[in-house]
Amino acid sequence: MKRTKSTFLALVLLSPMAANAVPLFFDVDNLSDILSISVNESGVLGEDWVEVISGGIIPTFTIQETAAHIVTVSFDSGRTDEFQMVLNPAAQPILPILFTNASFSALSGTESALYSIDNNSLLFTGSELLEDFFFSIYDPDRYRLTETDGVFYDFRQGVGLQHIVDPLGQQLVFGTGGVLFTSVTGDVFTSLDGFTLLDRQGNLVSYGDVVSEPPVTVPEPGTLALFGIGLFGMGMSRRKKKI
Repeated sequence: MKRTKSTFLALVLLSPMAANAVPLFFDVDNLSDILSISVNESGVLGEDWVEVISGGIIPTFTIQETAAHIVTVSFDSGRTDEFQMVLNPAAQPILPILFTNASFSALSGTESALYSIDNNSLLFTGSELLEDFFFSIYDPDRYRLTETDGVFYDFRQGVGLQHIVDPLGQQLVFGTGGVLFTSVTGDVFTSLDGFTLLDRQGNLVSYGDVVSEPPVTVPEPGTLALFGIGLFGMGMSRRKKKI
């Protein structure tokens, strides 16, 4: 992937309102295509799981899927990135799994990486995966896609792209008031009105191409909470049903 270096970038951005259609250079490939990004899940990711017990005297408890759990990220250009949901741990000896964590593994032909911005610390009930903070079925709708060159995109199902950060640290955040752009010089522009937005190939993206939705808020990674007697009772109840 070839990257063009705009050595005059800082000079251009020092006086952004000095002329009409001042160019803003964003170090990403095909920005217009990126703005079309969408995500599709094969189903509700917290459903269609089962506990399998194997082994003899020392049993092994494994969480297995009974249906595919695939997340597909699509672009208007025809590019599709596919990811398999995986659990860690997915198996352990002696005791059944109560807590686990979800992540996404790139399938063959996909070079990017996918991360769910929602809570990925899960509670396994024997047939479903619940978010351990709210006990709702795991069904994330906010994701971060990271390219091999370090560009990452935050997007939301039903809304689209909300946040882009390029390798230079520049950011585009799409909000209800328009677009917030942070340049390599640290200057912040609260609107792209009057600017010409260019990607690293020099392709022009008009202001009208940019969505205007609430910006994504990236929380700190969730940590597993210990819920004491309540969760212990839930685990014991599930075990009794199998006896």
